[in-house]
Amino acid sequence: MPERSGFELRFEEAYRRYLDDAPDLDAVDLARSVALAHPRRGRWWPVGSAWPAIAPFGRVGWALILAMLLLALLAAVLGSGALRRLPAPYGLAGAGRIAFDTQGGHVVLMEADGSGRRDISARTGGDHLPTWSPDGTKLAFWRATGDHFAIVVTDPDGTVETSVLTRAPTPEYAFGGYAGGAPGPLAWAPDSRRIACWMYVDGLPRIHTMASDGTDLRAIGDPRIPAIDPVWSPDGTRIAFAGMGDFFADVGAAPDSTGLYVMNADGTDVRRIARVPHALTERDFYAFHESQWQPGGDLIAYQADPDGTEMHVFVVAADGSGTRDISLRVGGGATDDAWPTWSPDGTRLAFTRQRSDVVGYQVVIVEIEGADRFTPDHPDLRGAPLTWSPDGTRVLGYTADGTSIIDIDLTGARPARAISVPFDQGARWQRVAP
Repeated sequence: MPERSGFELRFEEAYRRYLDDAPDLDAVDLARSVALAHPRRGRWWPVGSAWPAIAPFGRVGWALILAMLLLALLAAVLGSGALRRLPAPYGLAGAGRIAFDTQGGHVVLMEADGSGRRDISARTGGDHLPTWSPDGTKLAFWRATGDHFAIVVTDPDGTVETSVLTRAPTPEYAFGGYAGGAPGPLAWAPDSRRIACWMYVDGLPRIHTMASDGTDLRAIGDPRIPAIDPVWSPDGTRIAFAGMGDFFADVGAAPDSTGLYVMNADGTDVRRIARVPHALTERDFYAFHESQWQPGGDLIAYQADPDGTEMHVFVVAADGSGTRDISLRVGGGATDDAWPTWSPDGTRLAFTRQRSDVVGYQVVIVEIEGADRFTPDHPDLRGAPLTWSPDGTRVLGYTADGTSIIDIDLTGARPARAISVPFDQGARWQRVAP
């Protein structure tokens, strides 16, 4: 292999420093680096043995011009977002904007401190359940359109909008208590290229996946298992979901098809990994809803009532082994524990616990590999899914009356504070590069 020239080595070094956002390198520095990479003696013109005859600038002058042209091209690419620095799909990340839906069916963006609120929905409303892509570059949500729902994907500012799915039907008996009757939260694949959701097919809910632009829509899994609330594995090869057979026996559901399931991302190899020994009723309707796959791991957290009374929080390996009752481990079981949510680094779980002294819920934080329990001080909350900040230092909860989001600082640096917003189903936090 021929020895690389000083120009090549110097330009590569300068280029890498530029991509790494080195604060001490600007356009002039890059041009100077390229020019100095070439000695003033000898020829390096890559297409021939001499400089172009029309060039009156000399070798150094042409080197500077070439560097500026390369830099202009690089700036155009960076401006288009193709080389934008992105966060990893899981793990700790920077905390960007918060997106939430209102009781009037509008999606609103705001800064982490509650400032800068901006409604990105159409005047007619009907928008619900916003969800950020793992790389923080897109926001997806459901939009009610007459007797159907559309999936809308926007850029992170909410200014460029694409309707990627326009015919998600809602039957007469809308299943679940989701916002506006929308078919449950959307789930982004770890690489931010696909979206999973559930929609009705012949009276039964089924998991669907599609590319983020709406193409390649597929109904996956066993069509006889009523399937809701998909969640991707960290490597994007599997999907976990809740089977709700007990509620669809009269419309063709397979017998004994309630519980927590895992399947391959193409819908093959459907396996149940958790169940309860009794039929679900309206009282324990939310068992197995919105299970959560451990970031970077192979554990799945879910809620279920093992004896038909109080809801507990469990974790189980994706192959169905090693089920652990987290509620009993940290002093629960007498009241409902529900809605487990993993910290971004996968080391802790946050969930809501029904208070025994007053009406309302509190937040419980547990180390997944220990018995430590942390209950931060905060106002009484609604029993609903919590939201971690991407940097793992804060948790968002919600007041029972739907008037405020409660921002709970887990570091103890400040008390919990209420952000007054007329939210509906909750909020989601954008991941950005740290």
